[in-house]
Amino acid sequence: MENGKISVAIVGGGETGTPMLQQFLDLDFVDVRGVSDLDAKAPGMTLAKKHGIEATTEFLDLVKHNIGLDIVIDATGVEEVRKTLRAHLADTDNQHTVVVSQSISRLLMSMANGSLVDLKHDRHGY
Repeated sequence: MENGKISVAIVGGGETGTPMLQQFLDLDFVDVRGVSDLDAKAPGMTLAKKHGIEATTEFLDLVKHNIGLDIVIDATGVEEVRKTLRAHLADTDNQHTVVVSQSISRLLMSMANGSLVDLKHDRHGY
């Protein structure tokens, strides 16, 4: 945590990542360092660029470019993404950055919403 802020990056700039990004932008104690999505025109990517935040289609760039990153939020629901992120952190001996799964993301969004949030991945099974 630098400057008293929690630094985060979000992998997935769609239906899950975008609302989370919007909430983070409204919090003065969160430093959003980057957003990644395979679709360069995804809503979260557009929002990130609008706020001068790194937006990349290469999700590993988020951890490679952001030394000291506190949290990477996987909003994709894709197990391989989490495995790749965790493997990279282990390979680089990064014992600081935490990878947050979609289930924890859902919990956080539901807490902010006051009720259980239905995610696209729940409806479509991926």
